[in-house]
Amino acid sequence: ARQRLRALLPPDAPAFDSVAAAHAPLPRLPVLAELMRKLDEAPALAQARLEVARRAALSQVELARRTPDLTVLLGSKRERSAGTDDGGRQLVLGLSVPLPLFDRNAGAVRAALSRLDQARDQQTAAAARLRLDLEQAHSRLAAALREVAVIDADILPRAGSAFDAVTRGFEAGKFSYLDVLDAQRSLLNSRQQYVKAVGEAHRAAFDIAILTGTTP
Repeated sequence: ARQRLRALLPPDAPAFDSVAAAHAPLPRLPVLAELMRKLDEAPALAQARLEVARRAALSQVELARRTPDLTVLLGSKRERSAGTDDGGRQLVLGLSVPLPLFDRNAGAVRAALSRLDQARDQQTAAAARLRLDLEQAHSRLAAALREVAVIDADILPRAGSAFDAVTRGFEAGKFSYLDVLDAQRSLLNSRQQYVKAVGEAHRAAFDIAILTGTTP
């Protein structure tokens, strides 16, 4: 166990022979409705919104290409009188409008609008998935905190008292050594269950922080 723990630490971490049984304070259980309101700023949902905006902009570009470009010509020419070189200048104004009889950019427009609809569907799916993941993480945190409270208030004290009683009884000749081992195993299992529940509470709290884009 020490070797596995040491493997998780930086190379310059100090050596140790034992680990204290203290842990970080338990995370609190936030209100689910408040967490749901924070989902609008979730990184995954923000990325989905950016993709929708990008697809919408590309669709507008393709839609604009359906309208032909209008070309304006402006110039002047000299008018000549019959039989003379004299004449005035005349303003010339022209308009050139291509007739899109065969190419209305329909294929590109349909493809762009289809990709826009797909991005919107993905945004809706991402929002639904985030809500479900957040509800599940909240439920996991609530269950872990309840388990920690029960073990700390009831199971651990009972297991500790039983082990102490069996140990005293063994010293008085009332219990066998196997009884002491069973009581000790029960106490150690209770402690392991407590540590596991505490770890699950912290994992659920970090999952909530990741989903909502907040600092745990």
